[in-house]
Amino acid sequence: STLSSSDATFTASSTGAAGVNIKRSSSSGRAQFTLQDENGYNLWRVGATGPGDTDFAFFDGSENVLTLSTNNSATFAGAVRISGDTTIRSGNKLIINRADNAIGGEITYGPTGTGFIINDANGDDTIFKTGSTEHMRIDGATSAVTFAGAARISDGSNASPALTFS
Repeated sequence: STLSSSDATFTASSTGAAGVNIKRSSSSGRAQFTLQDENGYNLWRVGATGPGDTDFAFFDGSENVLTLSTNNSATFAGAVRISGDTTIRSGNKLIINRADNAIGGEITYGPTGTGFIINDANGDDTIFKTGSTEHMRIDGATSAVTFAGAARISDGSNASPALTFS
């Protein structure tokens, strides 16, 4: 059925009740609502957008661009851009996958007194760059460290380095 109105207000029957319920017609049905343009074209489908789904998704007509799963995970179809400070909690790892989606490595902040731990889980090289310029490489197979320029060992003062390798 169609509800036509310039405004619609739904009020829950009690404090603990939901104001609007969307019920699927069967276990293989969908429970969703759509946002349409002035011609009735679906711009977005929001809810359990796949047959029998229990995850909550935002479907843009081509794919679920965001899926909130019942296992407390969120999946984004494209790039995720974060502005401002970002805190990673709980698992304490930032896991970065390779382009083939195999686990590439992880960055962890270790227990008290440990500091940062950079771990390449696949044994690939670890490379430190500024822009496109490589400054240092740790070979994943041999543990050899290669510097692009001079390597200096210093006591941290502004005085000349204690030892320089060129």
